[in-house]
Amino acid sequence: FALARRRVSMLVPEGEWAWLSRGDVVTASWEPLGLVDQVALVEALEWRSDGLLGIRLVLVEDPARDALV
Repeated sequence: FALARRRVSMLVPEGEWAWLSRGDVVTASWEPLGLVDQVALVEALEWRSDGLLGIRLVLVEDPARDALV
């Protein structure tokens, strides 16, 4: 509980990202948010009717790991 957690939500094309499952561990890079190879957990998936997949990631800070980036 001592380490910071952030949640990031995004919409992505379902065809490219449908392989994800809740609980998967992924690395996320998204320059507009300043994310570079940030380890995250897939917290939720929202299957939409417009062909997009809503993804909510939980980014868990690890100062020792993140200082190497």
